Amino acid sequence: MAEFGILDRLRDLFASRRFMWILTISLAVLVALYLLFVTLFFNPFEAKLVDSATIVPSQVDYFVRWREAGSQFGEFPTPAMWSSVEDSSAFPEVQSSGALTALGESSGLGGVLEQLGTLSAYLPIGLSLKDDLLQEVAVAGNGALRFDSGFEGMIMLRGSFKVKAGVSMLGFGFVRDKLPEGVQIEDIGGGLYRLPQFEAFGFQDAYLGRVKDMILLSSRRELIDVAKDLDQRSGQDSLAQSSNFHDNVIAWLGPGERPLEVFLRWDTAQKQFGTFPNPESDGLVSRFLRRFFTTDMLRFAAGYWKLEKEMELRLSGDLDYALGDDFQKSWLEGSPVGAQRLKDYADMVPASSFAFAAIAGDPVDLLLELYDLTPEDLRQSMDRGVADSGQYQGMVSLLREIGGIYKPGMAVALRPNTYPVDEDSPENDGAPVPLFAVIGKVRNMGAYERVYEYLRANWANFTGRNGNQSVQTVTFGGGAKGTSFVSRLIPGTGEIMVLQIPTLEVVIVTNSALFANDIINVAFLDKKQPRAKRDKLLLQPSFEEAMEKNRNGAHFFLWASPKAARPWLEPLSIGDAEQAFKLEREAAWRSRRPQLEKQLRQSMFEGRTALNPGEEAQLLDAIDDALLKEDSSTSTRLSELVEIQRKGWLPSQLLESMYLGFRVSRRSAEMVLGATVAD
Repeated sequence: MAEFGILDRLRDLFASRRFMWILTISLAVLVALYLLFVTLFFNPFEAKLVDSATIVPSQVDYFVRWREAGSQFGEFPTPAMWSSVEDSSAFPEVQSSGALTALGESSGLGGVLEQLGTLSAYLPIGLSLKDDLLQEVAVAGNGALRFDSGFEGMIMLRGSFKVKAGVSMLGFGFVRDKLPEGVQIEDIGGGLYRLPQFEAFGFQDAYLGRVKDMILLSSRRELIDVAKDLDQRSGQDSLAQSSNFHDNVIAWLGPGERPLEVFLRWDTAQKQFGTFPNPESDGLVSRFLRRFFTTDMLRFAAGYWKLEKEMELRLSGDLDYALGDDFQKSWLEGSPVGAQRLKDYADMVPASSFAFAAIAGDPVDLLLELYDLTPEDLRQSMDRGVADSGQYQGMVSLLREIGGIYKPGMAVALRPNTYPVDEDSPENDGAPVPLFAVIGKVRNMGAYERVYEYLRANWANFTGRNGNQSVQTVTFGGGAKGTSFVSRLIPGTGEIMVLQIPTLEVVIVTNSALFANDIINVAFLDKKQPRAKRDKLLLQPSFEEAMEKNRNGAHFFLWASPKAARPWLEPLSIGDAEQAFKLEREAAWRSRRPQLEKQLRQSMFEGRTALNPGEEAQLLDAIDDALLKEDSSTSTRLSELVEIQRKGWLPSQLLESMYLGFRVSRRSAEMVLGATVAD
């Protein structure tokens, strides 16, 4: 009965006129408070801006955005992915060497992170940098992306409820009067505020405004007005609706992916970032790459950068072929190396290799472009040597014949030279060179036979007839036939082997018979065999990931394992340090060198003045070795130079693997670069 009594009383209360008055007055008060809050501050129930790119005009020169940026930091300003780096087994060695500190200083990244770390000190009490201001960060504008007096753009921050309330309260004079000394903010109406002589913008005036939950800090009032207008028009004519941005950035991202997004108009960005490859560089790699492509040809670049343990940078952009030469245009318009061809090549490469690369294009053109990069005096010498043989008019004629052997699209694999040395190993100079294997599909067997016979007949002439050269034929399994051209003049290994595998229709050129033997074994190893996953590069998880990211093939493809390259990088550091030391000490050695040359020429070659190229190389090496032993500063300074060289590559040991793919299709270039942090 008590329960029925309580229910009866509640029913009477809800049905009474008194309750209706209480309810009406309460609702009226809430509505009045809501309207007052909206009038004085902002609508607390307003919708969030779904896409910040919808308030950015499509004509901007740059747009950089990082959504959910705060969640991607550990202890600010350290990115969350840095914990993966610190967990790497290589981190203690790299950290203690000082290589990371040197890298941070040279790149400027260390200074940027240090400056970011001071931002929290400027926040009002109760605000969190990560939670309240870094829900999303973006910057857009025209001209150079540089925060100085020339900055013409706006910084965009997705703010929390507290930040929106704080910006709205700036409309009250008493609030602005309470701001820290030196911070001046003027209310110019319409929810906009002016910050006179804003230091971060090179002491030009800045303007503060808001579009929904996006806080805008701009160097021009007009930029905020345009952003508000675009929001009113639902993003029509905005960057978000531009195909250049959408198709090259948003279309590639899956649900929940929040990488760093980038859009750059290259004619403007190039003035700030320069040209790649560097046109001023005399390095062989830069000069070779410039033959195929330069960023001068880009109209724009757009893409993203995933900052995770498995990092990925993808950039795309349209090309203006009119800015390239005939060879560049021909190469870019040509077909890429297909994904299946890449797999076929990788299927015969041992997993012990630390690098695998492939390049599209006709081998004839590739060889001629590479030959054109060699020094003039060397070209003349090679040209005379080939012409004197009588079979070819010169090096160009020979290179055309060699290139004609192969179909377009070739590959190269690199491996550390860690094979054991025995009495049967070819004599060599011990230079720290990696083992290589150039792989290509046969196009013309007639050309191969002619070049093969030419090399056999002229090998002794090419190597100086010093008595240590020979030509040896080796038969491998699977019907493969190899010919080893031996000479001490071949750096590091003392031999070049030409390997023909008829059943696979490939011809391979390598500088190691032992590497050739491993290639044969792997090439004929069935993928279903248990050891195939261990021995084949094709079946390595990191290589499979690289192929997945380049499933349509590539004009240029590279996979590398920095950790696997270490057995080569260590002796290379010593060799480079010795060369650097020789250059430093050459002035002091100049007077001593003639005396040593006379002594060593007498002891090694009975005083003969006429030496063949191989003997000349031996004499020069002996003189350098003697000078190194005599110099009292050698030990200390050489150790210092070795450490300098090691610091250059030690940070790479933090990476398990990396890959690069470059592909062109219908005047659109696409590059994808990935790397995985080592465990």
